[in-house]
Amino acid sequence: MDKTPLISVIIPVHNTAAYLQECVASMLGQSHRTVEVIAVDDASTDSSAALLRQMASEDGRIRVLSTGNTAQGPSVARNMGIQAAQGDFFCCLDSDDIYLPDALTELLQALERHPQAGFATAPLATFATDEQKAEALQKEYPEKEEEVVESRAASVAMLCQTGGEKGLTVSPCCKLFRSRMKGAVCFDKGRIYEDLDLLPRLCAEASSVVCLRRPLYLYRLHGDSILGRFCERRLDVLSSAFRLRRAFAADAELRLAADTRLFAAAFNMLLNLLQPSEKDLAKRYRRRLGIILRALKGLVAANPQARRRDRAGALLLLFPGLKLTTLLLRVWPGALNRLLRRR
Repeated sequence: MDKTPLISVIIPVHNTAAYLQECVASMLGQSHRTVEVIAVDDASTDSSAALLRQMASEDGRIRVLSTGNTAQGPSVARNMGIQAAQGDFFCCLDSDDIYLPDALTELLQALERHPQAGFATAPLATFATDEQKAEALQKEYPEKEEEVVESRAASVAMLCQTGGEKGLTVSPCCKLFRSRMKGAVCFDKGRIYEDLDLLPRLCAEASSVVCLRRPLYLYRLHGDSILGRFCERRLDVLSSAFRLRRAFAADAELRLAADTRLFAAAFNMLLNLLQPSEKDLAKRYRRRLGIILRALKGLVAANPQARRRDRAGALLLLFPGLKLTTLLLRVWPGALNRLLRRR
């Protein structure tokens, strides 16, 4: 009889004691029991490290690693966990989120049905309250649906942000990778959007991806989330998008998808900087964003793979122009939504 595959689950941890036990419990309670949980403490200053040690003493499937006395960021912690993984497969989990009980079973079975696929993925569901979490856990979904997506199409969907319902997002979470891909999974140190330029390139290296339609991962929305607040470091997304453009320079289709992602990042940044509280940052970065948006607006407006939101933004910039568009969005914030409803 074949042995049950071991799945390694990597959890970078930094000051998430309030959510940590629930997060780890969601892994230990999986219907696929053969797991190793590799929790990497990144110099937490709350009780996270003590909680991890306690949980490890109670369940031998938990291994606790540390990045040292100085916080290195989730990229370093995640890389350390991946390199230490001993499983036949591995996946990532943020320390304030949870997996649904059958997540690993369903992702593993999908990979077993499609041995050519480099990894399996599923959508994320979000929650902010216990009521929303309970609703997501109890929700019934149609019969299991899955789709094998060729790597090029998967990369385009990730870059254009049109594959969310299939799990084709740049998040490393809710993705089960074969162990042979460990060498290709390496996150850039010190960046908020460390996964943006990794996963589309990783996807391009796999022959195909198997996508499930049922959400298997619950992403917690709260004020402490790095992506839940605007800060200057969020401008990392522009650097990541530029690196993708260079990586795909010789491939017209993927280059266009990378251009679309860069435009989307710059346009979203422009919308954020219209907030009165961001006046100083707006002065500093408006010109840079304007250069990007003017250069790419025509390409994105004509790209059938782009999101409706991004094409609508490009059309706004094409016809009224950047200055009038900025004024319009400042005095009439619902303008973009109204334009979307007409398209």
